[in-house]
Amino acid sequence: MTGLLTEGPVKRRLALFTLPILVSNILQQLYSAADAVIVGRVAGGNSLAAVGASTPIITLLIALMIGLGAGTEIILARKIGEKDAKGQKITLDSMLTTILVIAVITMLIGFFGSRFLLSLIGTPAEILDEAVLYLKYYFLGLVGVAGYNTLSGLIRSSGNAIVPLVLLLISAVLNIGLDLTFVGGLGMGVKGAAIATVLSQTIAFICCLIYTNTKKGMIRYNPFHLKISLTAIKQGFIYGIPCSVQQCANSIGMIVLQIAVNSLGTQVVTAYTVGSKIDSFANIPISGIGQSLCIFTSQNLGADKPDRVRKGKRFSLMWAYGYSLFLVLLFWGTGKAIPSLFCSDLAVAKMAESYIRVLSIAYFMASYWVVLHGFIQGTGNTAVPMAITLVGNWGARLPLAYILKSFWGEMGVWLAVPSGWVASVILTWLFLHSKYYKEKLKKQGM
Repeated sequence: MTGLLTEGPVKRRLALFTLPILVSNILQQLYSAADAVIVGRVAGGNSLAAVGASTPIITLLIALMIGLGAGTEIILARKIGEKDAKGQKITLDSMLTTILVIAVITMLIGFFGSRFLLSLIGTPAEILDEAVLYLKYYFLGLVGVAGYNTLSGLIRSSGNAIVPLVLLLISAVLNIGLDLTFVGGLGMGVKGAAIATVLSQTIAFICCLIYTNTKKGMIRYNPFHLKISLTAIKQGFIYGIPCSVQQCANSIGMIVLQIAVNSLGTQVVTAYTVGSKIDSFANIPISGIGQSLCIFTSQNLGADKPDRVRKGKRFSLMWAYGYSLFLVLLFWGTGKAIPSLFCSDLAVAKMAESYIRVLSIAYFMASYWVVLHGFIQGTGNTAVPMAITLVGNWGARLPLAYILKSFWGEMGVWLAVPSGWVASVILTWLFLHSKYYKEKLKKQGM
């Protein structure tokens, strides 16, 4: 594989690598929204609620797969920078095989245990049967999700973010088309929506497999000619498990925060939902910059080019800060205009406006944390970002949300949310300036 990120002008390479990642992340948000709209409008409110009831479990499953895939991606990027073709092959064979085996085992457990899992999280009886049906079929597509995440990570780690974007676009268009056919045309309800998701994700995995096995210079995955290494699997878990734990902790944290919001009444819940949707879209570029810096850092350290890493880190931070300034001006300058796109209730829009304004002021801190989180992961340390995320979420954001809402209602929750970023920034700064990490960077030529 050619380590494209190790050559050429740093700013240009990073920008061209980051932009497709941003578009992919936006597409994934639209993908989920379109799915919900079709089910809700065609199959009805209960069907939409059934899909929604499955979301916490699905989010945790995806978090597990994304985490293991992200760990593999970091290792592959390093080996690509080192031009270690044998190491790339061993890493891919070992980790993709392991991830697929985990996916199959999880699929079987989930398929037969869907009712138990949904009952465990208190799914209302009137939507339980539909939720079970949806989740069972979703579990059948877990192999496709796992395979696509790992192989798209392989492609990205080579410096190519365009192909994963194209494959995701194909999957999204296919999923929407199948949703319209199965849910709208054939009246299959949530079962049709789940089958549409399974088919589109499986086809995306197959397309990834075809691309990596036919494209010159790519590492090929052949299940009949595998090079498995327990050392590579161990390394993959060392990198991947912290990423998975971090993803899962974020997902569980959002559920716990939602419980706090739910206690404040329907209007606040709606305002929080609207504000969170806006925030999730607004944060996509910042997350994309951090994600691309992670791969850029890993590749260039593998190629022994620390100067490029330093330049890439500075450029990424400036880019994220500039975007954060744009968000502050946007959210403070447009008033209720953006929240009003999501709801017609002026009181709710006003509440949502106050939420996104509070968040926008803290986006500079989010930028620092997310970008340097990517940098730290790229240097080979995924455990520290995990630990910082846990402390930020569970040590600051969630306790403060429950404490402050008792005094200031929804504004207490609004103020608590960015407190997680504040804690993360402080801990990140302390870690980056610690003697331990400085010594580690010195060994890598930084």
